[in-house]
Amino acid sequence: MSHDGVFDEISATNAFRSGDAAAFEWLASRYLPKARNTARQMLRSASDAEDLAHDAFIRAWDRRDQLSEGRGFGPWLLQIVRNLVIDLLRRRMCVPHEHLRGTYTAPRLDSPDTIANARLLAERIRRAMNGLPVSQRTVALLYLQYGYRHAEIARLTSLSEGTVRSHLSIARRRLQVALSDCH
Repeated sequence: MSHDGVFDEISATNAFRSGDAAAFEWLASRYLPKARNTARQMLRSASDAEDLAHDAFIRAWDRRDQLSEGRGFGPWLLQIVRNLVIDLLRRRMCVPHEHLRGTYTAPRLDSPDTIANARLLAERIRRAMNGLPVSQRTVALLYLQYGYRHAEIARLTSLSEGTVRSHLSIARRRLQVALSDCH
């Protein structure tokens, strides 16, 4: 703490690491808007961003012992925000399959063979995506599934835009091989 009893960045971060609630409040008042804006840019939803920013502060408090000496609170917190966003996007991808009930007649817009083949293809795509390394899978999902641009993905994942493009290119090639009929 400084001489007048007000925190500065370094003293607040050090006190926070030791479990000082007042230091945590000082840091939260300073970084909550940044956490919220970072999450909003990535999620494109103000309400989701608000919830996620608060979750990031809860996680930061619970894991304050993991903030290494000399590391700034802001970059550490924003990395927590980015990780929570990626986790949320992954969870949203995992939609359970609904089983058809035998008591309802299915619309006959598609033949049973077409429906079965579509399900098999969806399963092949899921397995192919899961076979990618995490960084390539994350970039591919954000680009192909959610429509994020390269620059947005770079911001979300803390990768350079060139690395994002490289991961996406490699992921596409691997998916083509995995999904080819010769495979």
